[in-house]
Amino acid sequence: MEALFEELERASLEDFAAQDVAHETPELRRSIAMRYQGQNYEQEVPAASGALTEAALAAAVAEYHGLHEEFYGYRFESIPVEFVWLSVVVSGREIDLPPEEAAAEDSRRTGTRDVYFPGEGFLPTTIVRLGGLAVSDQRLGPLIVESMDSTVLVPPGWRLTAAAGGVLELERGREQP
Repeated sequence: MEALFEELERASLEDFAAQDVAHETPELRRSIAMRYQGQNYEQEVPAASGALTEAALAAAVAEYHGLHEEFYGYRFESIPVEFVWLSVVVSGREIDLPPEEAAAEDSRRTGTRDVYFPGEGFLPTTIVRLGGLAVSDQRLGPLIVESMDSTVLVPPGWRLTAAAGGVLELERGREQP
């Protein structure tokens, strides 16, 4: 397993360096997805960096038992734990773009684009950033809401309401108040 982690770390660090952020000191995080033998779902548990000793693996398995109990309300310490996959995440610090670059970046991501909707054809569709929506904002589709990790499509005839915590509520066939 240590050799696999080392291989994943090497490849991840190469990808990180290719992003032209080599001047940063990257942070490496290892994890192991575990499950009880016979289960078809797993939970990801942080793994210690450095050499994977028996004690480090035992600690990770103990943490898995605790996570399983916390999530499902029970644990099976007598059932073998399977290691399903290993993961390495390499990250750097978040960079704030200078205001003029941030504005230029946002302008490329917002505006209107023609989007194809089955039965409707191409319709001009407003593109907004999730961060540009305030709590209680309401918008009628067609609309696309973009964020760093997702894209939400609001079809024609649907209404979007922005709720607290970045939650987006969609309702079909509702007019904007």
